[in-house]
Amino acid sequence: MGVLITTGTLTTASNRIVDRAPSGRLWVMHFAAASVIQFWYSDNDGTTWAKATGDLTGFGQGSFFVDLDGGLNAAYEVATIAGFAYRRGTVSGTTITWSVEFAVLGSLTVHDLVTFRHPAGGWSSLMNVRSAGGNGSHMVYWLRIVDTTITLGGTYDLTPGLVQGGAGFIGAIDFYHTGDGKTVQGGTPHGFVGYVTSFGVRNLKKLNWNGTGYALGSAQVISATPNTFHSVIFDGVRTMLAVNGAANGQMKLVEIDAGNAAQIDRGTSVTLSTTGLTTPTMSYDRNGNIYLLAINAANSDLYRIKWTRATATWDSTWTLVLAGTFTGSNLRKGYAFGASARIEGVYSDSTNIFYQEVLILNTPPTAPTVLDPPDSAVRDVATSLGISWKFNDPDLGDSQTAYTVRRRIGVLAGNYWNGTAFVAAESGATKIVSSAASLGLAAGWGADSDSGHYYSVKTWDTGDSLSPWSAETRVVPSGKDNPTITDPATDGFDITTATYPVVWTVNTQTKYRIRVLGDTVGAPDPAIVDYDSGVVNQTATRTHTVSLPVNSVTRQIELSTWNDEGLASTVVYRIVDIIFVPPNTPTLTLNAGVAVPGAIRVTINNPGGGAGVPSVASNDIYRRIVGTSGDGIRVAAGHTVGVAFSDYAVASGVSYSYRAKAITATGALAYSAWVT
Repeated sequence: MGVLITTGTLTTASNRIVDRAPSGRLWVMHFAAASVIQFWYSDNDGTTWAKATGDLTGFGQGSFFVDLDGGLNAAYEVATIAGFAYRRGTVSGTTITWSVEFAVLGSLTVHDLVTFRHPAGGWSSLMNVRSAGGNGSHMVYWLRIVDTTITLGGTYDLTPGLVQGGAGFIGAIDFYHTGDGKTVQGGTPHGFVGYVTSFGVRNLKKLNWNGTGYALGSAQVISATPNTFHSVIFDGVRTMLAVNGAANGQMKLVEIDAGNAAQIDRGTSVTLSTTGLTTPTMSYDRNGNIYLLAINAANSDLYRIKWTRATATWDSTWTLVLAGTFTGSNLRKGYAFGASARIEGVYSDSTNIFYQEVLILNTPPTAPTVLDPPDSAVRDVATSLGISWKFNDPDLGDSQTAYTVRRRIGVLAGNYWNGTAFVAAESGATKIVSSAASLGLAAGWGADSDSGHYYSVKTWDTGDSLSPWSAETRVVPSGKDNPTITDPATDGFDITTATYPVVWTVNTQTKYRIRVLGDTVGAPDPAIVDYDSGVVNQTATRTHTVSLPVNSVTRQIELSTWNDEGLASTVVYRIVDIIFVPPNTPTLTLNAGVAVPGAIRVTINNPGGGAGVPSVASNDIYRRIVGTSGDGIRVAAGHTVGVAFSDYAVASGVSYSYRAKAITATGALAYSAWVT
């Protein structure tokens, strides 16, 4: 028994009602009571199901397709028109937002549809449509979707004129994709459509894309014997069409090349001894092998047979896959998704709808990708070590079920994690059954004296297939060398100068960084940064002079160092009080005394020291254009006190302002006002 999706029964004539998004999310289209169309989804490969928000109003028959962006494209009958309606829905989380309904009038039923990116932008949908009634024709409708606008691109009559048919004759369609069922190959979205001619004869035609639209190719007769069900699938190289044959229990499969030129009959003479098979569907793998499934109508058993391309042979007999499960014709068209050879089955009993995945061939996962630590990362052995990776698998929707982590230290042999420790031998205990793509090792995972640690990971998927080992990531085990600030020697130290040489000791050092930060009740305040040395590459120096531009404040000196393996130390701090005495404020005059041709003469008055006020040792001079703001540009640095300065780098007709900075021998500062 499969997984319960919801209560209800399936609409027998529906075609594609189960599909998978590129993200792996499964979708099922359910025609519920009271003309409500529901969409159910599963994000865990069919284990649990929930109904999305965004029902449609429709009934009876329909089909849908999940496109490359995960959008839902639905065509269905509605009571308000004699025909069918089409909408494209965008999915956000668990909510579907549908486009405006596009109506196609006439007694028409959509049996199958595919949707793909149009070469000129937007989307295209190709639909295999059949007119209703005892006599009816098969047609292809082509719709264009650009943003929220839907238009009819064209219609193509597969069976011109009145032909014999019946409500049970189901059409099928596929397009020229890369093998993933979603992506257009080479920018040419050809179509491949299976249809019914007179008295149930099965044909296939190619819809040739010509750059602006489609032209119908010639018909390929697949089966001249009347039959009811068939399936069409394109695997990236060739089109395949399967029908149930006239003989009891026989199925017929035909291949046609992508150019629709050559037909190869892959028919098999293998039969079941019981009642005949029906409702064929197909899948394929990346090696071009074909997997044909069919239902025994007498007991609802599902059978499988494989055609191996390398040897051009079928299995010797049909294999029972699931007994008594798929009632009547409720095995829905599957899809291979390029690698997995997967069939998504939806069936019902008298009261419930179930999901059953038939994983015909599981493609093993590829090597996982280690995300953290990055290769050659240095990590502290006194803290925990986290290892994380990305599970990689060509099968859409497949997931990790177990993993093994291997560690190698230096040139030693690898050890394997068993859940509590690394052990010498790989065993069942080292296969950790978990979907988690990460492992945390407690502090003490290595020693500072260890050679490099090399970690790699391998994973198992839902089919219990094993990946190769990932590339090794190297981790350098290290222990911190923490510095000690020796000058200032204690917290609360008074600094009476505008600069100060900070001194520290540390065992090993390859670089350092020192900052002067604000202080908030004894805690460093990184929002205030008075000074930042940046990272200084230096192995020998253990002193650095910092600038202290703000007076009468408490600050924290922050020091970080890196050891000889590149591991950062614990950050250390020293709290200091800045209480230096600035000089008196200077004043200046412009062009005083003797004029200097072609220059502006700047004369600075530095009031003398005394009474605890330090004397000025030098001046810096700044200039800016009148009307501008900011500090301007420094035109003189360390200018001699008492000597006028002539600025020749000025332009005629431009007004300038000047400001002087007074500097004491200890680096204390005072600024004049701007003078024009």
